[in-house]
Amino acid sequence: MSRSRRKHPYTGITTCESEKDDKREAHRRFRHAVRQRLQAGVPTDATAVTDTADDLTLPHWREYSDPWTWGKDGKWFISPTFPRASELMRK
Repeated sequence: MSRSRRKHPYTGITTCESEKDDKREAHRRFRHAVRQRLQAGVPTDATAVTDTADDLTLPHWREYSDPWTWGKDGKWFISPTFPRASELMRK
């Protein structure tokens, strides 16, 4: 593996390797909220009382997760003229 290189010259800004655990936790919370909403049968209109799932307002996943609190703060492009470019392109 001494010769393996990155295919694309992008890397994370911080030292966090992956946001995998953050994404898992966020999607787990979101799925839990959706299941609760569907089981409760909360209609979109407070005056309308129906038992159909068509009238439900499901939450947006951003209500249960904030990417700004995750491990990485985004990605940046590794320019070939950057002094440590060859070092950063190694896996």
